[in-house]
Amino acid sequence: MRIYFLLALLVFGSSPVFAQDAKPAAPSADAARSKEEKEKAFREIVERIKKSDATVDFRAARMLYSELDAYSPMGGGKGGYTKLIADGENKKALELARETLKTNYLDIDAHWAAFAAANNLNDKELAAHHLYVIKGILDSIIKSGDGRSEATAFVVISVSEEYAMLRAFKLRPKGQAALKQDGHDFDVITCFDPAKPETSEAKMYFNTDIIWRGYGTMFKKSDK
Repeated sequence: MRIYFLLALLVFGSSPVFAQDAKPAAPSADAARSKEEKEKAFREIVERIKKSDATVDFRAARMLYSELDAYSPMGGGKGGYTKLIADGENKKALELARETLKTNYLDIDAHWAAFAAANNLNDKELAAHHLYVIKGILDSIIKSGDGRSEATAFVVISVSEEYAMLRAFKLRPKGQAALKQDGHDFDVITCFDPAKPETSEAKMYFNTDIIWRGYGTMFKKSDK
């Protein structure tokens, strides 16, 4: 989709092929805070995000969300956005995205759908807000590494964030492998640019420590 390429230019500049000179980010929120304090802090951040506050630290917001009971390592919401938008059902796609965002305002798939739907409906103010959130999330991932190796892997908190990165770079997945090295977990996605599939194959590395921690918490809850 052309909209993904435009978004990549807005987020990454004129050369959307893996970030450069990025510094790894610590993958955990402040563990010293109580559950109630974390939930309150997250609600306050969400209210600032809803106002398109330019000073929001999206990395901190994502890390904090990953510490909450509501956190899901899969990410994603109800799904079905792509078909609705392709069928011209932009209002329905927007409603569906809003339902997801009621429970997880950092769901990047829902924001992407809302951005596309609002853009198609010529609601510039609404589209700008959802673009602000998408850009904030992707920027915070970009700042965590360059995605070229295990040592500089992008730190993600959900599977949906991995595929959002591919979309933003206008890349398609070709294969995926799980890797464990030096006590850390990684997803390695082999991807390519569909405009030049023969010469563009590359590997994108994602640190999935937080995702696997989330799975562990889910499994513990299901055993009770």
